[in-house]
Amino acid sequence: MDVSQAPLSSGTTQHTAQTPTGVYLIMGPDRFKQAFYLNYFRTYFKNQQQTPCCHAIERFDASETAVKDVVACCASFSLFSSLRLIECHNVDAYKKSDIDALLNYCKQASPSSVLLLVSSSMMSSSRLCKTLLALDTKRVMSCPALSKKELVSWIATRTRAHGLECSASVCNAIMDACGTDTVHIDSEISRIALSTSTKQFHDVADIAPFLPQIDDSGWWICTDALMQRNTARALAYVRAHPESVFNVLQRIQEHLEKLLYIHHCTNTHTTPKLTEQFGGSSWQYRSYPRFAQNFTTGELAHLYVRSCELDEVMKSGKNPVYSFMLFVLLFKAG
Repeated sequence: MDVSQAPLSSGTTQHTAQTPTGVYLIMGPDRFKQAFYLNYFRTYFKNQQQTPCCHAIERFDASETAVKDVVACCASFSLFSSLRLIECHNVDAYKKSDIDALLNYCKQASPSSVLLLVSSSMMSSSRLCKTLLALDTKRVMSCPALSKKELVSWIATRTRAHGLECSASVCNAIMDACGTDTVHIDSEISRIALSTSTKQFHDVADIAPFLPQIDDSGWWICTDALMQRNTARALAYVRAHPESVFNVLQRIQEHLEKLLYIHHCTNTHTTPKLTEQFGGSSWQYRSYPRFAQNFTTGELAHLYVRSCELDEVMKSGKNPVYSFMLFVLLFKAG
C-alpha cells in the first residue's frame, strides 16, 4: 500500500487500490501529514467493509497499553471483518524490550491485521525504522518538520485549497500568528475562510482582524483558571471576551498536550523535558507540574479529544461561544 508519494497539499489524492499487509510506520512531528496518512488508512479500511463496522479499526496508545496486548490484538481473529487496522500511537513510549517484541512481530505479521505505528519523535536511525525500511521503503511514511521557507509555501497551498488568495506577506503573517503546528495553521485558515466572504488578502492589514491576537495578554486568565479547574472564573472571562474563544481553545489544547506529556513521563519514570519537547524557556513551564496534579491521565485524554471535537463544531459556525462555554464546564472538578 503505497501512500509515501501521495500529494499532501490539498489533502486529497488518487491511488491504485492495493491490499495493505504487515506493519507500517508513520514518523515525524508534522501533525498534518500524520493526519493525512492516518485518514488514508482509515478510509481504505472503512471502504473495504460491506457493512459499517467499527471493529475493523482498533486504536491503542503505547503510553497506556502493553506491547503484548497490541501484538495479541493483531494476532487475534475478528468475527466482524476479514482484515483489520490496528493503530498504535506514541510508539516512542515503548522501551527496548517492547521494540524487540514489535521487531519479532514484523518478521511474522498476521495476515488478517495491519499494524500502523505512529511516532512523533522517532529517528530514522532507530531499529524499528531501519527494519521496516529493509522490508520495504513504502512501509515508512516520513512526516518531517517544515522549515520556515517550506512552511510559508505550504500555507500558500493550503489557503488556495480553502478558497483564499493570499500574498507572500500574508502567508508570513499567518505563520507568525499561528506558529508552526500545521494542523493548527490549517484549522485557522479554515476558520478564516468560513468567517468572511472576502477571499483575497493582499495586505497584512486586511487579514489582521481575522488572525489570532498574539499580543492578547488576557487569554492566560481563562486558561490558567481551567488548569486549576476554576470554571466560574473561566466562564466570566469568556462572557467578557466572547471574541477570544478560538484563540483560547488553541491555548487550552497546547496546555493539555503538555500536561499529557508530564503524565506520560510520570508513568514511565522519566524526567519531563518540556523545553526540548515544545520549545520556549523553562520559566514558561513553572506552573505545569502543579497543573498536572489537578487531573488524571484519563481526564486529560478525554478533555483533549473533546477540544478537538469542539474545534470542528466551532469552525462549522454553530454558535462558537455557547459551544465553548459547554466545553468549559467539563473542567469542573468532581
